[in-house]
Amino acid sequence: AINYSMLLFGSMSLAVAGFSRWGRLRGDTALWWGALAMTGEVAAIIPAITPAGPGIRGPSIAIGLALTSLGFELGWKLIDGGLRYLAVVGAGLSWLTLTYGLGWDRPTSIGWTAIAFGLLAVGVSGLSRSYSEPEGGSDPTATHLARAWVGLGVLGVLVAMTLAFENGLPDAEGYWVAVGLALLALSMALGAKPLLLPVMRDLSGPAALASLLTMATTARWPDRTVAGSVLLVAASSTLGSLAVWRRRPDSPWTRALVVLGATANVLAFVLAVGQLPALGLLIAVMIALGVQAIAFGVIRQLPGVLATGPPLLGGAFVLSVAESVGGSAQWFTAPLGLVLLIEVGIVGKLPQFSGDGGDRSPLVVLEWVGLGVLAGPPLVEMFTTSLLMGMLALAVAVGIFIWGVATRVRRRVIAAASLAVATMVLLIFAAAAGSAPDSAFFWIVAVGIGFSVMLVAGLLEAYRSRKGATMARLDQLMTGWE
Repeated sequence: AINYSMLLFGSMSLAVAGFSRWGRLRGDTALWWGALAMTGEVAAIIPAITPAGPGIRGPSIAIGLALTSLGFELGWKLIDGGLRYLAVVGAGLSWLTLTYGLGWDRPTSIGWTAIAFGLLAVGVSGLSRSYSEPEGGSDPTATHLARAWVGLGVLGVLVAMTLAFENGLPDAEGYWVAVGLALLALSMALGAKPLLLPVMRDLSGPAALASLLTMATTARWPDRTVAGSVLLVAASSTLGSLAVWRRRPDSPWTRALVVLGATANVLAFVLAVGQLPALGLLIAVMIALGVQAIAFGVIRQLPGVLATGPPLLGGAFVLSVAESVGGSAQWFTAPLGLVLLIEVGIVGKLPQFSGDGGDRSPLVVLEWVGLGVLAGPPLVEMFTTSLLMGMLALAVAVGIFIWGVATRVRRRVIAAASLAVATMVLLIFAAAAGSAPDSAFFWIVAVGIGFSVMLVAGLLEAYRSRKGATMARLDQLMTGWE
C-alpha cells in the first residue's frame, strides 16, 4: 500500500505541475491539487520510515520522490522560483531511498552514489556551458539553480568518499569513489565560467589530486610512491602555471594551477614528515620545493618567492650529509653562509631595500653574519683538523672578492682581502702549532689570531686614512661603489 501510494501521489504531483505549466489548471485549483498530492506522499512515507514500520522496500518510494521532484521543477511558477530548489532536495532523497529500497550492500551503494552524483555534476556543468546566454546576460535564477544541482553532485560524492573511508582503507569501492572525484574535478573545470564561480576552477585541481590519492590508497601504493606521485603533480603544476602565464598572463588557469601546485607541495611535505626519522623523502621534497620556488620567483619576478628557494636547497644539503659525513663543520656551516649571502642579494631587490631611500642596514648585518659563518670555521679547523682547510679559506676569499667586484660593493672586497691576509698569517702559525708541544699549542694559536687581527686592522686603518699610493688607487677604482 505504501509503495502504490507513493507512485500514485508522485504521479499526481507531476500531473498537477504539468497541467498548471501549460495552462490546463489555474490559480487555487492547481494549488489545492498540489497540496493534496504532497499530503498523500507525506502520509504514505512516514509509516515506512518509523521504527515499527515495514521500512523502505523496492524502488517505488524513490520513483515517487523523483516524480515529485520533477513536478517541483515544472510547477515552480505556481508560487515562486524557490520551489525549484525543492526539486534538488527531492532528487537527493529519491536516490537515498533507492539505495535502501533495492537492498544494495554498502560497497555497491557507495560506488553507485559516487558515480551517479559525479555524472550529475558533470552533466549540469556541461549543459550550463553549452547553454546560449540570452541577450543582456545570463538568467540569475537558472544560474543559481544550476549551482544547486552541482552542489548536490558535490555533496553526494563527498558523502560517498566519507563512507568509503569511515572504517579504514576502502576496498573495491574506493576505485569508484576515485572516478567520482575525477568527474567532480571535471565538473568544476567546466562549470566555473557559466556558473560565475571562479573558485570552482581553483578547486578542480585539488579535487583531481584527491581522486589520485583515493586511487593510490585503494590500491595500497607504498608511501614513497604516493609522495613521489604527489611531488610530480606539484612540479608539473608549477611549471604548467609558468607556461600558461608566459603565453596568457591574464588566463584564469594560472591561479588554478598555482593552487594545485601549492596543495600538492604541502601534501608532499606532510607525507615526508610522516616518514621521519628517515630523511630521504624529506630531502627530495625540499629539493623539489627549492627548485620550484627559484623557477617561479625568477620567471614571475617575485623576489619574496625566490628568497625561499636557497634555504630549502641549503637545508636539503645539510640533511643529506648529516648521516653520512662527520668530523668537519664545513659541511654544515658553508651551506648556511652561502644561503645568507644569497638571501642578501635576493632580498636586496625588494622595494623596501632597493633605491636610494631604502634602509639596507639589516641586510649589511645579515651579510657580515654570512661572511663570518662562511669564513670562520676553516680558520679554526686549520689548527684542529688539517692545514688544507687554509686552502679552503683562501678559496672562500677569492670567491668573496669576485662577488664584491661583480656587484661593485667595496665592503665585500675589503672582507675578501682581510680574509686572505688572515689566512696566510694563520697558516704559518697553524704549521708551527702542529709541530709544537701540547703545552705551547694554545699560545701559538692565540698569538697567531692576535697578530692577524692587528694586521687586518692596520690595513683597514690605512685604507680609511688614504695612506699609501696603493690605497689611494683602490679608492679611486671603487668610486661609486656601495
